[in-house]
Amino acid sequence: MHTGICPLDPLSITASAIAVATLAAKLCSILAEIREQCTALPGRLHAVNNEIQDLRVVLEQVAAVVKEHKAHNVHGDVESKIPELLWQGRDRLLALQHLLSRVQGVGLRKRELFFRTVLWKKQQGTLAVLQGDIKRVKSSLNVLLGVSNS
Repeated sequence: MHTGICPLDPLSITASAIAVATLAAKLCSILAEIREQCTALPGRLHAVNNEIQDLRVVLEQVAAVVKEHKAHNVHGDVESKIPELLWQGRDRLLALQHLLSRVQGVGLRKRELFFRTVLWKKQQGTLAVLQGDIKRVKSSLNVLLGVSNS
Protein backbone atom coordinates (compact mmCIF):
# COMPACT_ATOMS: atom_id res chain seq x y z
CA MET A 1 0.00 0.00 0.00
CA HIS A 2 1.43 3.37 -0.97
CA THR A 3 1.36 5.85 1.88
CA GLY A 4 2.48 8.94 0.02
CA ILE A 5 5.29 9.30 2.55
CA CYS A 6 8.86 8.56 1.52
CA PRO A 7 10.18 6.15 4.17
CA LEU A 8 13.77 7.35 3.74
CA ASP A 9 13.06 11.04 4.19
CA PRO A 10 13.04 12.04 7.88
CA LEU A 11 11.67 15.48 7.00
CA SER A 12 8.61 13.90 5.39
CA ILE A 13 8.10 11.66 8.41
CA THR A 14 8.41 14.63 10.77
CA ALA A 15 6.00 16.75 8.72
CA SER A 16 3.52 13.87 8.49
CA ALA A 17 3.68 13.23 12.24
CA ILE A 18 3.03 16.91 12.92
CA ALA A 19 0.14 16.95 10.42
CA VAL A 20 -1.50 13.93 12.06
CA ALA A 21 -0.94 15.46 15.53
CA THR A 22 -2.64 18.65 14.30
CA LEU A 23 -5.60 16.60 13.06
CA ALA A 24 -5.76 14.89 16.46
CA ALA A 25 -5.82 18.28 18.22
CA LYS A 26 -8.64 19.42 15.90
CA LEU A 27 -10.66 16.32 16.77
CA CYS A 28 -10.17 16.96 20.48
CA SER A 29 -11.65 20.43 19.94
CA ILE A 30 -14.62 18.95 18.08
CA LEU A 31 -15.16 16.44 20.88
CA ALA A 32 -15.08 19.25 23.44
CA GLU A 33 -17.72 21.17 21.43
CA ILE A 34 -19.95 18.12 21.23
CA ARG A 35 -19.62 17.49 24.97
CA GLU A 36 -20.55 21.12 25.67
CA GLN A 37 -23.58 20.99 23.40
CA CYS A 38 -24.97 17.65 24.44
CA THR A 39 -24.34 16.31 27.91
CA ALA A 40 -26.50 13.24 27.24
CA LEU A 41 -23.82 11.63 25.08
CA PRO A 42 -22.16 8.50 26.48
CA GLY A 43 -18.94 8.39 28.48
CA ARG A 44 -17.09 6.78 25.58
CA LEU A 45 -16.66 10.32 24.30
CA HIS A 46 -14.22 11.01 27.14
CA ALA A 47 -12.33 7.77 26.51
CA VAL A 48 -11.97 8.52 22.80
CA ASN A 49 -10.79 12.04 23.60
CA ASN A 50 -8.16 10.69 26.00
CA GLU A 51 -6.94 8.19 23.40
CA ILE A 52 -6.62 10.94 20.79
CA GLN A 53 -4.77 13.20 23.24
CA ASP A 54 -2.34 10.36 24.01
CA LEU A 55 -1.83 9.73 20.29
CA ARG A 56 -1.12 13.43 19.75
CA VAL A 57 1.59 13.37 22.43
CA VAL A 58 3.17 10.24 20.94
CA LEU A 59 3.11 11.79 17.46
CA GLU A 60 4.90 14.87 18.78
CA GLN A 61 7.54 12.57 20.33
CA VAL A 62 7.91 10.70 17.04
CA ALA A 63 8.46 13.99 15.21
CA ALA A 64 11.08 15.05 17.76
CA VAL A 65 12.95 11.73 17.65
CA VAL A 66 13.01 11.61 13.84
CA LYS A 67 14.19 15.22 13.72
CA GLU A 68 16.94 14.42 16.26
CA HIS A 69 18.01 11.37 14.26
CA LYS A 70 18.22 13.50 11.15
CA ALA A 71 20.32 16.09 12.97
CA HIS A 72 22.74 13.38 14.12
CA ASN A 73 22.61 11.58 10.78
CA VAL A 74 21.23 8.43 12.40
CA HIS A 75 19.09 6.18 10.24
CA GLY A 76 17.44 3.04 11.48
CA ASP A 77 14.95 0.38 10.59
CA VAL A 78 12.45 2.01 12.94
CA GLU A 79 11.90 4.99 10.64
CA SER A 80 10.89 2.70 7.79
CA LYS A 81 7.89 1.48 9.84
CA ILE A 82 6.66 4.89 10.96
CA PRO A 83 5.10 6.10 7.66
CA GLU A 84 2.61 3.22 7.52
CA LEU A 85 1.57 3.85 11.13
CA LEU A 86 1.18 7.55 10.40
CA TRP A 87 -1.01 6.73 7.42
CA GLN A 88 -3.13 4.35 9.54
CA GLY A 89 -3.46 6.94 12.30
CA ARG A 90 -4.46 9.64 9.84
CA ASP A 91 -6.98 7.31 8.20
CA ARG A 92 -8.61 6.42 11.51
CA LEU A 93 -8.70 10.05 12.65
CA LEU A 94 -10.31 11.11 9.37
CA ALA A 95 -12.94 8.37 9.77
CA LEU A 96 -13.62 9.62 13.28
CA GLN A 97 -13.82 13.19 12.00
CA HIS A 98 -16.45 12.07 9.47
CA LEU A 99 -18.46 10.33 12.19
CA LEU A 100 -18.27 13.41 14.45
CA SER A 101 -19.28 15.75 11.65
CA ARG A 102 -22.44 13.67 11.14
CA VAL A 103 -23.24 13.94 14.85
CA GLN A 104 -22.54 17.68 14.81
CA GLY A 105 -24.71 18.11 11.72
CA VAL A 106 -27.81 17.52 13.81
CA GLY A 107 -29.11 20.78 15.28
CA LEU A 108 -29.17 21.94 18.88
CA ARG A 109 -32.89 22.33 19.48
CA LYS A 110 -34.36 19.98 22.06
CA ARG A 111 -35.98 17.70 19.45
CA GLU A 112 -32.80 17.60 17.38
CA LEU A 113 -30.73 16.70 20.44
CA PHE A 114 -32.82 13.55 20.75
CA PHE A 115 -31.91 12.60 17.18
CA ARG A 116 -28.26 13.44 17.86
CA THR A 117 -28.28 11.10 20.84
CA VAL A 118 -29.95 8.33 18.81
CA LEU A 119 -27.43 8.81 15.98
CA TRP A 120 -24.58 8.77 18.48
CA LYS A 121 -25.80 5.53 20.05
CA LYS A 122 -26.05 3.90 16.62
CA GLN A 123 -22.40 4.81 15.99
CA GLN A 124 -21.06 3.18 19.18
CA GLY A 125 -19.80 0.06 17.40
CA THR A 126 -17.96 2.10 14.79
CA LEU A 127 -16.61 4.37 17.48
CA ALA A 128 -15.31 1.40 19.49
CA VAL A 129 -13.48 0.04 16.43
CA LEU A 130 -11.95 3.45 15.65
CA GLN A 131 -10.91 3.88 19.27
CA GLY A 132 -9.24 0.45 19.23
CA ASP A 133 -7.44 1.24 15.98
CA ILE A 134 -6.20 4.57 17.33
CA LYS A 135 -4.97 2.85 20.48
CA ARG A 136 -3.16 0.21 18.39
CA VAL A 137 -1.41 2.86 16.27
CA LYS A 138 -0.42 4.78 19.40
CA SER A 139 0.94 1.62 21.06
CA SER A 140 2.89 0.62 17.95
CA LEU A 141 4.44 4.08 17.69
CA ASN A 142 5.31 3.91 21.40
CA VAL A 143 7.09 0.59 20.85
CA LEU A 144 9.01 2.04 17.91
CA LEU A 145 10.01 5.03 20.05
CA GLY A 146 11.29 2.66 22.73
CA VAL A 147 13.32 0.70 20.19
CA SER A 148 14.64 3.91 18.67
CA ASN A 149 15.77 5.24 22.03
CA SER A 150 17.59 2.04 23.01
